[in-house]
Amino acid sequence: FGRPRDIVLFLSDYKKMFPEDDYFGYRKLTQSLGEFSKDFYNELQNEMSISSLKDEQLEFLDKIRNSKIREYSFKDINTLLYNGDKKKEELEKLITSLYKLGIVGVVKGDKGNKTYEFYYRDGASEQPNFANKFLLHAAIRRYLSI
Repeated sequence: FGRPRDIVLFLSDYKKMFPEDDYFGYRKLTQSLGEFSKDFYNELQNEMSISSLKDEQLEFLDKIRNSKIREYSFKDINTLLYNGDKKKEELEKLITSLYKLGIVGVVKGDKGNKTYEFYYRDGASEQPNFANKFLLHAAIRRYLSI
């Protein structure tokens, strides 16, 4: 989740699905993730609608959907998704825009000691470090069937 409005959206989806509940049950929280993922994606589309990179951002998400990749390096993105055709500066600009929207986060550390940095978190970098791997936001993965 991360942003407070995302948590509110998730709990609101839960209440729509289970209006009779007077507490949040773990199983039902899990069941409501699909609806939240769809709503989260729609929220991001609203945010993308004012971006000058909207078409490229949507194309990126389509490419990710088709690749089924959750975590990837900058080089992987260019090689696997764009067949090496994307200029480095263009791809950096695109990834930065996705990072600032909260669509991708930066993976720090290795297998046993990973941390994830999303732009909306306190203390996050203004620009992603392109030497690190990137991770698609968990809420979007369910919507994209990854």
